[in-house]
Amino acid sequence: MATPPHYASLSALELALLEEKGDSAGAAHEALRKRDREEVFEAAVQLLRSPSSRERARGAELLIQAAGHDAKEHRERRARCAELLLAALPTEQDATVLQEMGRTLGYLEDARAVPALRPLKDHPDARVRQGVVRGLMPHPGDAMALQTLMELSRDGDTSVRKEVLSGLALKGEDEVDSPELRDAFFDRVSDEDRGIRADALVGLARRKDPRALEPLRRELAGHPVEIAAIEAARYLEDASLVSLLLVARGADRPMDEAFEDAINFAIDCLLRSGAMKDHSIQELIALALQGDEEDETAWEAIRELHFRGGDEVFEAAVRLLHAASSRERGRGTDILAQLGGLRRSDALITKCADEVLAALATEQDAAVLNSMGVALGHLRDARAVPALQPLKDHPDEDVRMGVVMGMMPHRDPVAIQTLIELSRDSDEDVRNWATFSLGSQAEEVDTPELRDALFDRLTESDMELRGEALVGLALRKDPRVLEPLRRELESSEVVVLAVEAAEKLEDTSLLPLLHRLRDPPGKSDSYFRSVLADAIAHLEALAR
Repeated sequence: MATPPHYASLSALELALLEEKGDSAGAAHEALRKRDREEVFEAAVQLLRSPSSRERARGAELLIQAAGHDAKEHRERRARCAELLLAALPTEQDATVLQEMGRTLGYLEDARAVPALRPLKDHPDARVRQGVVRGLMPHPGDAMALQTLMELSRDGDTSVRKEVLSGLALKGEDEVDSPELRDAFFDRVSDEDRGIRADALVGLARRKDPRALEPLRRELAGHPVEIAAIEAARYLEDASLVSLLLVARGADRPMDEAFEDAINFAIDCLLRSGAMKDHSIQELIALALQGDEEDETAWEAIRELHFRGGDEVFEAAVRLLHAASSRERGRGTDILAQLGGLRRSDALITKCADEVLAALATEQDAAVLNSMGVALGHLRDARAVPALQPLKDHPDEDVRMGVVMGMMPHRDPVAIQTLIELSRDSDEDVRNWATFSLGSQAEEVDTPELRDALFDRLTESDMELRGEALVGLALRKDPRVLEPLRRELESSEVVVLAVEAAEKLEDTSLLPLLHRLRDPPGKSDSYFRSVLADAIAHLEALAR
């Protein structure tokens, strides 16, 4: 659907109201996303003062667009958005509006949300309590936030408990840990919901809590096995779980790619992790240099070096980076890419980026250039954009793939334009990753050129590549995606990305097609059925 010409003369507030009323919603949404953030902010201010609860909820949601995506660059604007919400929060009574306010405060990551949201933890509407969880989740280091989240982990509503456990399970021991938190996780290993139990086990396993072992054995022996339970086995690092993982892998049941990758990786880690801990740094370096590029033992040694970190590992990696052997230069880059793991400081990240960027300027080997692009993606250093951009036309597809990986975390125009060009690359894998980067990873970027690049990929022969383009267009509510998406959902083989796109597009006319995809257990993998169920529930809620 083209944007009507007269929309250019409408204010951001008028566009938001059009979108809320469903009048040419796709066109209004597209026009609104192109407006100046200050104008969008003023529209949100007006909507939050509206007597209509739907408009107030839209105002709270609109502040995400007004705030900007970069917490450092847009700090002042984000603070203004938070202040506006915090001023409106005490007098708001509508559950939907309160839920949206909580979600937006979570996006803004403003610490003042903690005391403001805590009084709502006992609100009678589960939607409000979900909003409280979203608002507090960025602040696990705050004692009041953590206490509130632990109380909500015992909530009577399954969706609230799930929201808490799935969020806290992602927080590592270095971010937050206490006996009370471990007890909160342990209390949920007997939850009636299988997903909640698995997330609770991840939380315990990341903290190497021995109480996780027996309930984890039960989960791995059950059917179906959650991917989170497999991840918990990997985090717990108890080799006695390998036999259960092998049985789960060999069971006569459908196994999607994500499940297969997770269980193979967990088995591999448990078989090798114990031995790696006993090696010296020099022994680990030697192991990292063995085999081919994908050698699992080499990568296990590299992961152990990442975990150990420290000056000795850094200096050893830098020596490799400047070696005569391309093999050694590549492995030195791989080590620097994630040195220090989750605990690494900004100073260490900059040091590692300095070394990789300096070496990149003179590197000629394609495999090493690929590793450098991937490393710079992990390091997320903005200097990577101008350094990698000249390599976008390199004759070797592995180098161009490295450029995609290095550009992926960045949102500046040069990075986006480079990814757009690489989404048309002659190599299918490069096109796939570039499309994924633009479509769902750069969700907050929306330009006509980006949308056209995604739309061009809808004619690809590869279903996954088409699926990434569908998701990207659906996230941006591009009306051109509706008919291609219908065709995908009507085809004899439907990929999970098409179902995700249907949920993101939020067009309830797709519900009949999703209903037809439901089948008895066993005809499709568990992950597909889970995504399908979520999509149907979301669209049915919109239809009510």
